[in-house]
Amino acid sequence: NQIYLRTGYRPLWHDGKDWTQRGRQVFDLLLNADSEGLLVYDYLPIGSNRLPRDAKRLDLIASADIMLTDGLARYLRDMTLGRDPNKPRSDGMALLDQAVRQPDIASWTASLAPNNAQYQGLKTALGGLRPLDSKRGLIAVNMEKWRTQQLQVPMRDVFVNLPTFHLEARTQGQIELDMPVVVGKTERRTPLLQGDRITNLKFSPDWGVPSTIEAEDIIPILRAKPELFEKMGLEAIANGQIINVATVDWSKVDPNKNIFYFRQPPGPDNALGGVRFSLTNPQDIFLHDSPDKKKFGAKNRALSSGCVRVGDAAALAHWLLKDQPGWTQDRVKEFMNLGQTRVQGLPAPMPLTMGYYTAWVGKGGKVKYGMDVYGHDAELAKVIDFGTPPKHPFVPALISEADEDVARGLSP
Repeated sequence: NQIYLRTGYRPLWHDGKDWTQRGRQVFDLLLNADSEGLLVYDYLPIGSNRLPRDAKRLDLIASADIMLTDGLARYLRDMTLGRDPNKPRSDGMALLDQAVRQPDIASWTASLAPNNAQYQGLKTALGGLRPLDSKRGLIAVNMEKWRTQQLQVPMRDVFVNLPTFHLEARTQGQIELDMPVVVGKTERRTPLLQGDRITNLKFSPDWGVPSTIEAEDIIPILRAKPELFEKMGLEAIANGQIINVATVDWSKVDPNKNIFYFRQPPGPDNALGGVRFSLTNPQDIFLHDSPDKKKFGAKNRALSSGCVRVGDAAALAHWLLKDQPGWTQDRVKEFMNLGQTRVQGLPAPMPLTMGYYTAWVGKGGKVKYGMDVYGHDAELAKVIDFGTPPKHPFVPALISEADEDVARGLSP
């Protein structure tokens, strides 16, 4: 190629007597690719654990030199652009051209890795695991995500990590609040969101039931056990009027084409609790409080219909409003219990991300492990040819709920 053409087809990494320091650096980089969550055999042939020593064997020297050059090009590509072939990426030759001009290839290459606390924290955790530890693959897949999703952390932001079922409120990347959340069940997944914003807080909110919950939950219950409707705390409305559900033959109502609208008024049993945090996404996903606090203690918290229930809504509301005059913790709680809806805007929309990291570095550098609740890790491992999907820590299956509990627990 062009690089060897410039050298007159002389080796890049061997000076005729021995391997150069830069050549040894390249070999060490490739031999230790697993420290970056990569696979060594992607860059070196299996069994290549040393360079040929006999300088007179020009055929072996040439072959090994090309091996280093080719492996380095692929390594640089994967380190900077990720291994997903479905995403735009080059063959690494432009990066290789830069690399061969560097006096210290090792330092220059290290600078290409994502420079954020999550990637570096995962790398540290990876280095502390034994070679056969099942968590190595889990951490490696999450490091791959950071190579292709290098998010810029705003001055203040809220981050929801779906697989670990938790939320962080951060200032300059430092965690100021950390709480459990409930996310969408497998059949009603919470979407991944980047660049979303919290725009306002709706205190003592009412809840207009979405059409999906109407069709898949409420009308089937009305057909099978209409006596449970009262436990839902809902109003059924048709043509602007509240109706008695007992006067309707629900077996004749098409769940997907009906004239009925269901609403839950503000109150202590409202599915949204004391406050809703409004977002800008087109899927109508938002954060909200919940009267069902016991769900936040479950290990598997994929329980909602897509929206995210937050474990300490009062603390999050105060964190969002604390810089506005008069918004004390007591005032937040007062507004959450008004029983009358009030909307409070923010001086500026608060950046919010819903991410998917099954290995996440929390406070003190401790790694939290989550379940592959939506199967995204298994899909990624297959796409990047990472071998067997990484194993996740055991999380018990959801316990089936009785109809009465389902009726009480309806929520976005």
